[in-house]
Amino acid sequence: MTQNLLLCAGVVAVFAISAGVPAQEQRAAAPQLSSPPTRTTLEQKHALVARLLGDSPAAKRIAGSTNAEAKQYMAVAQEHETQAAAALAAGELPKTDVLLNEALWMIGKARQLVPDTMYRVIEWRFRYARMQDVVDALYGSYEKHVTRVSAIRAPRDREEIARLIGEARSFRTSEQIPEAVAALERAERMLLVGLNQMLGSETIEYTQKFESSSEEFAHELQRNRSYAELVPIAISQLRPAPEALRLAARYIESNQTLTEQAQQQAARKNFPAALKGVREGTASLQRALAAAGLVVPQDMKAE
Repeated sequence: MTQNLLLCAGVVAVFAISAGVPAQEQRAAAPQLSSPPTRTTLEQKHALVARLLGDSPAAKRIAGSTNAEAKQYMAVAQEHETQAAAALAAGELPKTDVLLNEALWMIGKARQLVPDTMYRVIEWRFRYARMQDVVDALYGSYEKHVTRVSAIRAPRDREEIARLIGEARSFRTSEQIPEAVAALERAERMLLVGLNQMLGSETIEYTQKFESSSEEFAHELQRNRSYAELVPIAISQLRPAPEALRLAARYIESNQTLTEQAQQQAARKNFPAALKGVREGTASLQRALAAAGLVVPQDMKAE
């Protein structure tokens, strides 16, 4: 059992680095053992390292590449393997283990720089699936809101968004995954901007159309929630700088406080205060979107 875990640790190390796992997480990825490895285990581990450095597909791919850094990593790994073989012959088992582990880390770094074709295909397929989920969710919300604003204020890129989504599906069917992802990314950005604009315009569209203050508050609260759904998507996909991310987090926290207070006011039938609070919360979410990189609707910039 211990032998199998040690071999598994070596393989995990290589693939963790190949997948771009941060260094501090790579060590945690390997199984932690309470007892030192045996000589038999280290011999098996050494055989694994020798295979990875010798006639493995990865070694051949890296040797045939033009990536000097990857080749240097493999050279360092080879040096560690040679030293590990000498340490093993001398019975220096702890030293052998350390050298073999370092060799595996170097091989993993080299693989990351020269990934195999299948790895890239899997990565693109994963990106497509993730983007498809995001775009589907945004498109459903977009279609719901586009029917609630006037033709004058409705986004003009509705047909282009539908075209991009259809184009992405066609690319996916023909196995042109990078092109499919690019089309979805363009559609996603247009959906985010369009939703932001429509939600920002609804204050004007609905001003005189409510039968009661409670109905108006319910509408504003739903509008706030629509924004709240957009913010994490915008942050995830637009990847703002750390400073902008901290700013957005403060706006999100402010919205949570304001909307909670607004609901308390609504429960007391104090709808003027409730409406003011929820709209201020929505303005905070719009500022969070602006921090993430989306344009703030014109009707909210004066706040």
